[in-house]
Parts: sequence; structure tokens; C-alpha cells
Amino acid sequence: MSPEVVSNAVRAYFEAIRAMDRQAWLNTFAEDAVSYDPVGALPTKGHEKLGEFFQKITAAFKQVGLTEDQIFVAGNEAAVKWTGRGVSKQGRKVYFEGIDTFEVNESGKIQTLHGYWNPAGCWGNFKILDLVRYILVPAFVGDPIPRLFERSHQTCGQLAL
Repeated sequence: MSPEVVSNAVRAYFEAIRAMDRQAWLNTFAEDAVSYDPVGALPTKGHEKLGEFFQKITAAFKQVGLTEDQIFVAGNEAAVKWTGRGVSKQGRKVYFEGIDTFEVNESGKIQTLHGYWNPAGCWGNFKILDLVRYILVPAFVGDPIPRLFERSHQTCGQLAL
């Protein structure tokens, strides 16, 4: 597989996040893709669950995006150092960093994603009512997003290695 195919898949993933375009983001993944985002959380498998994940994350924001700082391609895989910025529905600004690793299949789609970032530190930038509305209330109906808070001892931008 050419490095351009891998790089194009990764760039399309980040472009879709910046556009907050759920369908474009899903189109970057294979139908049976698996995402470990962040690593340590339960895996998200397949387009339906990936779409739910994207919707829940973006629902808390007026605007959110990740910018690729560096992309390293090797074979059919890539590692990307990224920076995230966003504005909550209530106008609070957030900043966070991380590294994602991607495995791209022969069709040029993301097959596996591992996200190394600390959501607990990032969500700490939100007001308490934002946390209740977007995170705690869904926890009572079986939403997996609250599991993202298990590493709350870290600060935003640190890797959960």
C-alpha cells in the first residue's frame, strides 16, 4: 500500500472531525472497524456504534476540531500527533492533545484506531452543567462515554501509556 493512501485516509478523518461531519467521518472507516478511543476504554465496533460515539462527543460542542501536527506513515499504518480545540455549547474553550495510531485496510479505510489522550482533563474545562447534560445523564441509560473519566488523575495533553 502506498503511503499516500494511508495519509489520505488519515487526513480525511481529521478533516471530517473539523467539519463536525458525522457521515464523512464514518466514511473514513471500514464497516467492521474497531476504535479504542481512548485506549483503555471499551472498544467501539462498526459504523453504528462509531456514529453514536461521534454524535455524543460532538453534541457537547458548538465547534470542535483536531489538527494534525505530525503524521508518520509506515506500511499500512500511521501515527499522528494532534492538537484539539473546541468551544462548548455554553462558550467555554477547550484545548487538548494526543496521539492516534491508525491501521488502514486495502480499501483505504481505517480498520483500527487507537487514541492516546486524556478525556478527563479535557472535560474538566466544561462547566458542571455541561458535564451533567452530556456525560452524567447519559450514564444512567447505559452510555459508555462516562468510562472515559477513569484516568482523571492526568492532565489534558498527557498520554495514557
